[in-house]
Amino acid sequence: MMATAAVRTPKRELEPHWRDALRASLKRLALRTWGAMLFGLAVATAVALATHSTTDPSFSTAAGGPPSNWIGSFGAYASDALLLLFGMGSVLFLPVVALAGLRMMRLEPTGRVGRALLVAATGAILIGIALSLTSADARTMPLLVAAQDATRGPQWWAMSVLVLIMIVPVIVMAIVLERFISRGILIGAVKG
Repeated sequence: MMATAAVRTPKRELEPHWRDALRASLKRLALRTWGAMLFGLAVATAVALATHSTTDPSFSTAAGGPPSNWIGSFGAYASDALLLLFGMGSVLFLPVVALAGLRMMRLEPTGRVGRALLVAATGAILIGIALSLTSADARTMPLLVAAQDATRGPQWWAMSVLVLIMIVPVIVMAIVLERFISRGILIGAVKG
């Protein structure tokens, strides 16, 4: 038998645009990771809302002991905040966030997620208002603030939270509609 010399394989040259390919690959990875996180957040929030208990320690309950929410303390606080702000209509946010996450994982255009979240927020607020008006013990926000006077004196922290809940939507709507308000004022101005 005759021995043959090892042949060295030629060195593979990198394509001239390898940095662009690497950048695009990292961008796809980041987009898919962000999409998976959004989808996971939607699923975790759904589980937190489904296992919400009024006896869990949260913003509106000073309870001791471990929470019974399946997501733990974070789930108890998150579900309490969503239910406090939007009521049962908070469930409308979950499909929007989950679909945006799925589209990002598939590298599809997400569409108008901001507009979908705005429509979901409006629907959540309207459903929350409708459900609260059908309640037998429905009260307006000023009455809720005034009712925070307990036997130990005024509950200032609860009053502060309720006043913030009353003020923040008005400020957000004013910021969003500022352009239209100023346009309406300018159109209605009288020349002369």
